[in-house]
Amino acid sequence: MRIESTAKTLGLSRIIKNPDEENKNTLDFAKMLENSKKSYLQSEIVAVPNDFLSDVASDFRQDFSLALSRQNGEISNEKNEDNTKVAEKIKQLQKELAKTEAIKLPMRNSPDEPMDIFYQALDLLDYKNTKALELRKEIAYLEKSAFGYSLDEFGYMGEDFNQAAGIPLDYKIHYDTLEKIYKRDMQSDSPYIAATFSKFDFAQSAKNAFESFSVLYGKDFVSNNKILSLEDINALPKGYFATDYSYKQALAKIPNEEKLRQFIDIESKMWQLGISTPPFISFSTQDIQNYVQPRFIEGDKISLDGLFNEYFSRNIGFFREAEYSSEWLAYQEYNRKITGGSSNTAPNTHLINYDTEQRFWDLFNGKISIESHLQELINLGYNHNNTIDWNKDKDNFGSSLAKFLNLFQEILDTQAINNANELLAKQTQISKAQEAQEATNTKESQKLQESKPLNSKQEKMNTFLNNLLRVS
Repeated sequence: MRIESTAKTLGLSRIIKNPDEENKNTLDFAKMLENSKKSYLQSEIVAVPNDFLSDVASDFRQDFSLALSRQNGEISNEKNEDNTKVAEKIKQLQKELAKTEAIKLPMRNSPDEPMDIFYQALDLLDYKNTKALELRKEIAYLEKSAFGYSLDEFGYMGEDFNQAAGIPLDYKIHYDTLEKIYKRDMQSDSPYIAATFSKFDFAQSAKNAFESFSVLYGKDFVSNNKILSLEDINALPKGYFATDYSYKQALAKIPNEEKLRQFIDIESKMWQLGISTPPFISFSTQDIQNYVQPRFIEGDKISLDGLFNEYFSRNIGFFREAEYSSEWLAYQEYNRKITGGSSNTAPNTHLINYDTEQRFWDLFNGKISIESHLQELINLGYNHNNTIDWNKDKDNFGSSLAKFLNLFQEILDTQAINNANELLAKQTQISKAQEAQEATNTKESQKLQESKPLNSKQEKMNTFLNNLLRVS
């Protein structure tokens, strides 16, 4: 649409404050609409001759309103069309996901059948799992929702997830972190063994993980997100022994990489000796450098929430409220029957008839000697599934056990020293605060004394005489 009148065009150019258009005989309405929309709505109309207003203003308002309503209608229609396309796309992806998850795997039902059946099942299972993850991710990004919580366009969980998990709002939890957990615990990597869990609440599990994260690094340190240098990361604890498998309280923290390596080197031998060490979580500098997602790294700096994303995804112990799948429980029961022990023991370990966790503390506190412990295993006929030859290995295992008990004592001693230093620092801080408060109180008292009104006639007379002498 065009406004042909030169007079109207001139008047309109004044209304929209666009002097460059004054010499044009015609004005494209779409361009005029774009330039004048803001000015018109804000009533930024400059003074114009009266003879223009009667013609121009009424025509302009009518044409502008009509065009604006059409434009808004087109935008609304475009949005509706986009929403419809998205909904159709989601529906299509959901059908494809259902079809993918319904894929049946070939089964090798007897040893006489060729092994190729098993390998085909593995390949098909890998395809099925990978395809399902891709479809779930695409659906989540389109729906802007994942695992019951909001999801932004960059793949980060919304504030509703952080609030439900008790995580500071400036922490960013990425969809890929939750997907990694889903893949590990809710998808099976074997044609014959079911996935571990059938259902769990990611927010509750994240809450458990953040409580443990706070135990490892301290509540004050993790209370807000921050950028860490490699030097900062090297100074952080490398793990901790917990009082139980809730990981809510630390027995002792691993102070450095050296102590962590020493523990890991001996840990496997402790298990072979029928000893359960206290629950333990490790998180080394190497773990951080190798596994934290690149999106949380910039140069040689790593964000604290990047550390938490990796920490959260590492330990299955954070998923305590999860529901185990019925197939997995059935498999564990079958395994228990054929081994004669608990659901996670291997054949021959059922010969050990003592509390393996209590045995560690009995050894550590000297109630049982290392020699008597090893002799008891020999007398029981225990050889850890024929992997131990006591004639050759007894001294080696005895030495390893002694090293571990000494290492654990060193870690406890370090923890005690650190606790004492922290307590001293807090007491010093409190003392300084008290001294500062006392100094403030003294100053305020002095000011109060100086501003205190004169109470006696003698004080008033002395002040008067002093002022009189000063004037003289």
